[in-house]
Amino acid sequence: MWYLPENARGVGTASDQFRKTAETAPAGQADYCTCIEVYGRYFDASEPASEQTFITTYRLFLGGNNKTDYNLLRNHTYTVNTTLRGRNEMDTSIDCAPNPTDRIEITPIVNVSYGVTPSVGVQSAGKAQSGSGIESAGIFPGTKAPADGSTVLDMYFARADAPSGAYGAYGTTALKASRAAGTGAVAMTFSPVQYYLPNGKKTKMVGWYPQANSFTGGVVSWTFDGTQDIMTSAVSQEGSTTVPMPAFTFNHKTAQLQFFLYAEDTKAQTVWGKVESIAVTAQRNTCTFSVSSAESTGQVTFTGDADKTFTVAGASGVLPVVGRNNALQFGQAMMIEPQDEGYQLHITVKTATKGTVTTIVSAQAYPVGSVTRLMLKFPNGDVTVEPEILVNGWTDSNQEVEMG
Repeated sequence: MWYLPENARGVGTASDQFRKTAETAPAGQADYCTCIEVYGRYFDASEPASEQTFITTYRLFLGGNNKTDYNLLRNHTYTVNTTLRGRNEMDTSIDCAPNPTDRIEITPIVNVSYGVTPSVGVQSAGKAQSGSGIESAGIFPGTKAPADGSTVLDMYFARADAPSGAYGAYGTTALKASRAAGTGAVAMTFSPVQYYLPNGKKTKMVGWYPQANSFTGGVVSWTFDGTQDIMTSAVSQEGSTTVPMPAFTFNHKTAQLQFFLYAEDTKAQTVWGKVESIAVTAQRNTCTFSVSSAESTGQVTFTGDADKTFTVAGASGVLPVVGRNNALQFGQAMMIEPQDEGYQLHITVKTATKGTVTTIVSAQAYPVGSVTRLMLKFPNGDVTVEPEILVNGWTDSNQEVEMG
């Protein structure tokens, strides 16, 4: 029982009891009407697994009725019978917000491996033969991998929770996170925001880049054309409100090819003319990543028939410069399925003068996460192809192989 002074503020405009608030109070009287506030933490029993609580305020404006009257008159008794039924968002007399002590945002660190300058050391490894008249030779310094850390990267994750101690299945929604620009370990933020479970319960995540064509049944699937730099997190990471997730490391899952051009002399420039296009044939273009079975390794699988042609993007009509030391890269880097020892790479080159010719690179490996630079030498006559190929890891592990 409370004894209160008279406070007659008039009649408001609410259409029902759920809208009797300060906003529907008599004009100019909102700050002066008498109300009762019931404040506490609300637990949503409809979502027990989340164990989420909400800071909730029930605000009851007093008066002669529960809809429009805001008058407390002297010598009157007002009896308020209240039943608290939940946190109905349509009831404007209720303020409700997630308890900040329950919700700690997941903002892990992400490290992405990039290209490095190749180490010194060359070993001979054989020759390749072709009647094309194009000679492939030379080694050039490393450049950044196509996934460039100087810009924001949108990465994607699957999430699994352990509300009762054991992990459930990964969720069916790909969660988007933006990694801020910068090399090395850089923080990222999810949109929508992701939170740890309350009370120290664990959450784990596994990630991939770029956005996939589909994410169904726990399987990420890409259809690519040689321009995509596919990466996955090396392992899944877990964390909680008490122990945040460790840093994720994303590793490249394709092999990268870079093409450099040069002419033997000015006569060779005339013989061949401008390079219109370079393509790699006999490729597979489907890649899948199972988040449950591959979460400890980040392993991907390439499928389909090896009958696709990838064309170097970003260049056309380039006249090879004279001299190997002046060689320039043709277009963008190309991504292909990694290959073991013994793989023969088939390259087609279209030039303005000689049309389309084919070069077969001698059998070798194209390891996952490696860069192979192919120096295409255009001589002034038809000669044996003698490629010199650099294999340069995107991580700090480098090796170089010169052929010829």
